[in-house]
Amino acid sequence: MDRAGSGASGRGHWGITVVSDLHLSRHCDPQHAGHDFHEAGFARFLDDVRRRAAERRSSWRLVILGDLVDLPDASTPAKAITELTRVASGHPRLFEAVAAFLAAGLQVDLVAGNHDVALLRSAVRARLTELIAAGDGDGGMRGSMAFHPWIFHLPGVLYAEHGSQYHDISAVPALLGLDGAEDRQPGGQPLIAELERYRGQLRDRRIRASEAAALLGVGQESLRFAAVLARQTLALSGREQAHRREHYHGLTLRRYAAQIGIAQDALVGIDDLTAASAWSIGARLTRTWVVGPCVRAARNLPVGRGRSRDPLWWQPADRAAYLRRAWPAVHRLLHAAGQAVPFYVFGHTHCAEALSLPDGTARYLNAGTWQMSRQRTASPPGTFVEITAGPGAVEPVATLLRWNDEAGRPEAASA
Repeated sequence: MDRAGSGASGRGHWGITVVSDLHLSRHCDPQHAGHDFHEAGFARFLDDVRRRAAERRSSWRLVILGDLVDLPDASTPAKAITELTRVASGHPRLFEAVAAFLAAGLQVDLVAGNHDVALLRSAVRARLTELIAAGDGDGGMRGSMAFHPWIFHLPGVLYAEHGSQYHDISAVPALLGLDGAEDRQPGGQPLIAELERYRGQLRDRRIRASEAAALLGVGQESLRFAAVLARQTLALSGREQAHRREHYHGLTLRRYAAQIGIAQDALVGIDDLTAASAWSIGARLTRTWVVGPCVRAARNLPVGRGRSRDPLWWQPADRAAYLRRAWPAVHRLLHAAGQAVPFYVFGHTHCAEALSLPDGTARYLNAGTWQMSRQRTASPPGTFVEITAGPGAVEPVATLLRWNDEAGRPEAASA
């Protein structure tokens, strides 16, 4: 199901809680200091949302804005189902909490991200529904769960998506498939899939081979990766790619626009914002693999030691910059179609933040992550976005919050 519905915009109190980037995995270590927060802490958070909804007698929905689970890509549904089943067995408390949320008559909306893009396949979605239903021992789930392959749109209130489509190396070509079917098979692989394969091969060769063989293997893998990279980047501006995008816009996006209630021209414009270029990919790889390592090495030199705040020229590019550029453009496209909303919510970057247009007509909020991260730019885990309104409220209000697990309550997050 793609349509967001109108449950949050009816009369009375209502609320929307948006979370993103849990990255549940069978590799999660139960002995890790953050595991309890990642699973049981999230379950306690959901219980609190359910309690607050009951106290206010509110209509409430939970939007999971992508990367709930780390799964294989969408080309192999059977592998994704196997992985999903293993993940669920390792996180029973969390799946039970989602089932309890549904049993209370509340709504869950699940948006696919780049790490769980396999949820675009109908068999994988069906298995996830089964696993969540199994967490409800009484079998009395009164709420409903809806899946959204790209965009969650609540007319007049909210536009939300994971955000990875604006990240050039994570963007999936023809994300919704080229045939318009509900069992969606994306039209290609993101470049990051090849990057991860390349890094994995290098890691395996270093571990398993002798020094001489490892050096030879690294050279072979690097040449192979360079060839794949050149082929993919050149294809971005080729005639075949242009023809595929035209077909995708005319068939798949035309149908999807009707499903989510966004004008087709606006949706095509949003999709055009996600189009990667050879220049953008080359610049990003240079920042990641050349500038970044050079900056880290320079920090170990006498001139770089003890710097508490590096000047701009000293820093690699901001990992959240592409979403800060994208959301105002999305707003302009929706505004031109007469469909602008006050709130634009994204995930993917793991950087919780809240920004506004200069005229105050629209806000961008990033839900951050629930995953413990070693990335210096990532936000502390447990952040989320909450949008609420009631009979006395003229306009809905959006707030960036963080779950304080020790205190058992949400608190204001520092954006």
